[in-house]
Amino acid sequence: LAAGMKCGGENRVCASGVCGMDDLCREEPIGNESPCRNDAQCASGACARSEADAEAGLVCCTSGGRRYVSYPNKVCTGLAAGMKCGGENRVCASGVCGMDDLCREEPIGNESPCRNDAQCASGACARSEADAEAGLVCCTSGGRRYVSYPNKVCTGLAAGMKC
Repeated sequence: LAAGMKCGGENRVCASGVCGMDDLCREEPIGNESPCRNDAQCASGACARSEADAEAGLVCCTSGGRRYVSYPNKVCTGLAAGMKCGGENRVCASGVCGMDDLCREEPIGNESPCRNDAQCASGACARSEADAEAGLVCCTSGGRRYVSYPNKVCTGLAAGMKC
């Protein structure tokens, strides 16, 4: 069908391959950050939630990428600091989703709580000492070792710490 014709939400019936949000065939794909229903509608090739929030609408992703944060929720990648990331580092432009589930500009500092190595400036997230009750922190030493699977403990522990 030609641009302007009713397409009922079906991209395949339009000559351009794009049925717009108004259910009319479009001449061109939908631009970045605009509402969408599926990848085929977007110039970037990716339609997903604008951030990791069930209330966030689907938009054409500026980055052209998307990841599943929790099925069936796809979230655009390349999210700016302060955007909801749902614990998934790979959706943040910086590669760091903070403990508050918001994208951060920079990695987490030493001795601060963490969930995984990618969050830490030192590149290592582990238990602060060899104690099942010890929390995970970014290791000052930048190193960690398995004491017993799955327990990782920071290396370079100070005297008096459980090792």
